[in-house]
Amino acid sequence: FLGAGLAAAALSGFANFQAFSLGVSDVNQAQVWGWSGVIASVCSFGGFTFFWWHLSGHRRGEALRALVFALAGAGTSIAGTTLYMMNNQQGQAVKWQSASDLRTLTETEIADWTRQLEGIPAETRSIDGLKAYLAGVEAAGRTHQKPYRDAQNELGLAERRATLEQNIATARAELRQAVTNGSDTQPAQSLPAWFFALMLELFSSQATSIAFVSLLLLYGRKPQEVDDEFGPVV
Repeated sequence: FLGAGLAAAALSGFANFQAFSLGVSDVNQAQVWGWSGVIASVCSFGGFTFFWWHLSGHRRGEALRALVFALAGAGTSIAGTTLYMMNNQQGQAVKWQSASDLRTLTETEIADWTRQLEGIPAETRSIDGLKAYLAGVEAAGRTHQKPYRDAQNELGLAERRATLEQNIATARAELRQAVTNGSDTQPAQSLPAWFFALMLELFSSQATSIAFVSLLLLYGRKPQEVDDEFGPVV
């Protein structure tokens, strides 16, 4: 109980630290508010521990005061954990929406590049072949003739075709990578943030309370009380 409760309390303290610290823009103040969330978690399970311990000793006034601190810490901790989970869920939804918008934009660009590519004549020669032809014409000194100018225009089309093909290939690779990484998958609906925060707080506070109260009652007994209940110690 003690180990599991402290582990849950550590998770709650971490969530509180992140939620409270992100609510302040100043770095130093963010640290202060973040650690106040951790203190709230400690007050929660510590307060419930003393509440049950005082109640078992019939010290109702002390138990009531401890319960007030425990409930205040528990409420603060639940609020911090809830805010942390809600921020994460919102961030996940924004990330998915951004990935979806990027995918739509990429698909639109691919369609536009494909239309431009279809407008380039299929008989357009390769870049290397055109460059070799132009170099030969320049070497022969016939750059003033029309075939040279036509080849230059065709070279521009060939370079444009290569650029479009490269853009399409790169965009399609990015889409395949997005599918592989699962960024185009809508985030699944999880448990409500307040429910998880409440269960985490109850588990951490009550588990540690049970463990600590048991230890306090066990080691707080006098030797005579132990002998009366379990027999003399040999």
